[in-house]
Amino acid sequence: NLRLQKTNTVAVIIVFDASSSQAISDPFLLAMLGTLADELSQRGYDMLLTTTRSGTSTTPYMDAQRADGLIVIGQGEQEARIRELHLEQVPFVVWGANAPDLGYSVVGSNNSKGGQLAARHLLEQGCQRLLFLGNIHHLEIRQRWQGFLQSAPQAAQHDCDFTSAAGHSVTAALFANGQRPYDGILAASDTIGVGAIKALNEAGIAVPQNVAIVGFDDMAIAEYAYPALSSVRQDVAGGGRQLVESLLARMAGKEPASIELDVSLATRTSSLRQQ
Repeated sequence: NLRLQKTNTVAVIIVFDASSSQAISDPFLLAMLGTLADELSQRGYDMLLTTTRSGTSTTPYMDAQRADGLIVIGQGEQEARIRELHLEQVPFVVWGANAPDLGYSVVGSNNSKGGQLAARHLLEQGCQRLLFLGNIHHLEIRQRWQGFLQSAPQAAQHDCDFTSAAGHSVTAALFANGQRPYDGILAASDTIGVGAIKALNEAGIAVPQNVAIVGFDDMAIAEYAYPALSSVRQDVAGGGRQLVESLLARMAGKEPASIELDVSLATRTSSLRQQ
């Protein structure tokens, strides 16, 4: 390894917002990390995992100097810092949202289509007052919101952290004192959706009869929510494979194009008002 100047290690960094209580135990992150570990192992690489929060030291990015390449999960609020990695000639790839002039390779989902699918489904179920729950300061979430708006121009939006606790507290506040301002909700993640369902159940508001809910990610928790949560399905396994493929190409001196993976809608009880 010293002779070849290789470590046979890939550093994986998960980016959280400074104000977020999201943790590595988030179901989507765990699923992505499992896929990456398997893919890297099959190619003879170890995975070095670390996390960082916006506004804190950028020390975790130094892991790139102890590894052959770097995978960043989520742009968060550190898009400028990620762009600097490109200038520093660090071989890396990002799981996140693609956009013009990013300056680096991204693998991610068609977030806009996911938002459109959810909005159309809720409208088809007879919902008229739609709400989007999620922090649109994130590029991925903003694209989901923009897609949602394309199909539901009158929809409202409310910021919400990526946790079930936040989904619960925000929904409980919006529907407090018997208020029912919305009859259809797209939660920007399954964890938010599960928290929203819990809050509505506690308020005696029937899901989906009074409020239909769709999540995003289609993790295992969606099936075990009560009622079971409809969700926009991301191809996490395919995404993990493509991240590794793109990184290996970058490590070989190539410039891989950004890739946008397709999404679909898994419908379950939480949104099916029209049986």
